[in-house]
Amino acid sequence: MAEAKTKHKLIDVGKFAASEADGEQYADLKNYATLGETVSACFDGAEDTPFSTIAHANNAAWNAVEANMQYWFFKLCFTQLTGISTFFVPQDAIANKSYAVSFCDNQLYRVNMKCYNAKKETDPNGVPTAYQGSSFLGFAPHWWTMVKTKTNEDLTETQEINTIKDPEFLKILGDFDGKDANKKLPKKFDFCFNEGYMRKGQVLTSTDGDLMFGAANNDECIYFVKGAYGILVFNWADASYKGDRRNVGSYNSVSAKLHTYVTRLVENGNIKFLFDKDDQKEMLS
Repeated sequence: MAEAKTKHKLIDVGKFAASEADGEQYADLKNYATLGETVSACFDGAEDTPFSTIAHANNAAWNAVEANMQYWFFKLCFTQLTGISTFFVPQDAIANKSYAVSFCDNQLYRVNMKCYNAKKETDPNGVPTAYQGSSFLGFAPHWWTMVKTKTNEDLTETQEINTIKDPEFLKILGDFDGKDANKKLPKKFDFCFNEGYMRKGQVLTSTDGDLMFGAANNDECIYFVKGAYGILVFNWADASYKGDRRNVGSYNSVSAKLHTYVTRLVENGNIKFLFDKDDQKEMLS
């Protein structure tokens, strides 16, 4: 896994929501030069590209940047500029139950070092020993193991090795039908090498199954957006995080800006929700 090399000033994601980010000043960052495109080109192209077109973005036919600026914007630019990791599971991968990602942050994401496994079973770069090499995808759904302490009836404690299957959590989101969110969506969950995420704030839903919600634990935050085109996930290190990731900000501050950013993506047609007008007011206001 490549190490983080850039130490430029991060762009506040709120500026993306306000359409104020200027890609030109970042065009000289060498790790954005894939296929000869600049950051500004990705900015310009992503504005008009819906997420529906990146359902098969990893296929050979999509290897030209011009084919899908939204894909390359998130793959090359968004995380480097904001410090916020992302991945996207397209609707066809939800339908066929593979939950394969079209893009993910495989450059800057690190295992949470407060987790037991991260402390005991990783190399110095934060890569789990079981996933060193090409099988560790970065910020993406995995199958991974975690040691948890179980309290028995006699109050003794034993340690158990649990296998966490991230796709199973995504299945819950994919199957969500818009009803009884507080019952159907876990309040506490483990995901992508971080344990004990606790849901925070309101779960925004529509009667057709769209949803937005977030969670946090161990100085790490996550925010899920499910719409007609698939599931888009954001992850960032908060201000208290200590490790090999950039500190982005508190859950409340960043999630509010992400909500505004997602609203703008919906208005642009980049993200499509299935909601009716009443649901739209409820979810995006």
